[in-house]
This record gives sequence, C-alpha cells and structure tokens, in this order.
Amino acid sequence: MESLPDLAGLTHAQNDEVIHALRDLVTALRKDVVELKTEVASLKMEVADLHGQLAKNSRNSSIPSSAEGLKKTKSMRKKGTRPPGGQPGHKGSTLEKSPIRITSWIIPCRRYAMPAVRP
Repeated sequence: MESLPDLAGLTHAQNDEVIHALRDLVTALRKDVVELKTEVASLKMEVADLHGQLAKNSRNSSIPSSAEGLKKTKSMRKKGTRPPGGQPGHKGSTLEKSPIRITSWIIPCRRYAMPAVRP
C-alpha cells in the first residue's frame, strides 16, 4: 500500500483527491471482504460435509460392511539383525522332485459306437 502524503502541506483540492481515492480503496476492500467471507462460509460447509463422510462407517450408516474393506494388521514381530540364509559352507538339503508317471489307459470300444469323423 502506498504511504500517505503529509496532509498539512496539501491544498483543499489535493485533500479531496486523497479522500476520494481512500473511499474508492475502502469500497474495493469491502467488496473483497464480502467475497472472502462467502468463500470461507462455503469452504466451512464443505469441510463439515467431508468430516461427516469420514465419520460414517457400516455401523452408523447404510453402507454395507463388505464395502468397508479389510483392515490390514501389522505384525508385532521385530525385524531380526541377522542376514537371511544358512551357514556359509554348509550344504543345504531340499526335497527332491518326485518322478513324473505317465500312464496310458486303453479303453476298448466298438467301431460303430464311435462318432463318424470326416477329414
């Protein structure tokens, strides 16, 4: 904001110009205040609505409990300091794969019982 001139050294016409400029400034600032007050009121209503949505759950609204989702539980176990894996130099042992057995079944059937296949 501009600094105000010394009013004692001004003429009546200059004083009137300063007064009119200050009135215009006050009017513009009042309009800004009204706009900001309405914006603050609408934002307060929006915040209240959002707080109401956050407070709703399946127990105090019509939202089904299946829509809430599952709450993830956090493990109470603390992370160890040792590195993963076995002792260095120790041969590990794992389960061996079982062999794959291929069996074929021959089912006797009569030729007239099979559907006709044409190439």
